[in-house]
Amino acid sequence: MHWMGYGSALATFGLSLGMPQWWLFRRHMLRASLWIVFSVVGWMLTGTAWIVFGVRSGEAAIVYGIVTGLGLVGLVHSQPPYAKRKGVS
Repeated sequence: MHWMGYGSALATFGLSLGMPQWWLFRRHMLRASLWIVFSVVGWMLTGTAWIVFGVRSGEAAIVYGIVTGLGLVGLVHSQPPYAKRKGVS
């Protein structure tokens, strides 16, 4: 039960940070809802890194940065060019 509580707390934290970010991203990206998934997964893996490497480790920040950074880059690159989205020739 201890691990489920820890995982639930991390998922809740990821959601609480990912939802406001999604609110802003949805205006600029077509599949912005995937950001919520990247945020939650990033926090879950960060929690795992805290257990493995220790809470004050830089590895946890690196894990979060890799997961969310790659996710954000993927979302941005999946967008059609601005001119095609707006119908501008």
